[in-house]
Amino acid sequence: MGFEFRLERVLRYREEQERQALLSFARTQAQRDLVSSGLFALDRELEEVRGFFKGLKGNPVNPQELLLLGRRWRWLALQRERQEQLLEEWDKKVQEAHEAWLQARAAKKVLVKLRERAFRDFLGKMERAELRELDEVGLRGFFLAEASSAWGLASPEASGEGG
Repeated sequence: MGFEFRLERVLRYREEQERQALLSFARTQAQRDLVSSGLFALDRELEEVRGFFKGLKGNPVNPQELLLLGRRWRWLALQRERQEQLLEEWDKKVQEAHEAWLQARAAKKVLVKLRERAFRDFLGKMERAELRELDEVGLRGFFLAEASSAWGLASPEASGEGG
């Protein structure tokens, strides 16, 4: 008689759900990190344009170059703003994925605890059955001696017979 958990299939399913939720969380976090690195790159590029503008102080300026730099600055600022909004959206998605993973983990944990409780109950039943068997073996000799003395039969030990 071996241990069998009736909800083993459900537990395996919940473990798979937790694994999938964790993978989804990791993918979402990776996407968020890509957006974050894009934002970092835009900040670096804006800093370069800012440095170029500072370098123009007191020097002769080509109006066409200044116009292009201004346009580049505005475009980068808009891209940075969009990237920040996108980062906020991905932060929300990461939070949702994290919560989904925590829920899947909690659902699995409940079944793991049920399985542990069922296993402890199984061990208790096995121990009780073993004790019952040992009691029966120990009492068998006593009952045989009682029965033989009640019927006036000699026990094998008393007559010198036996093993």
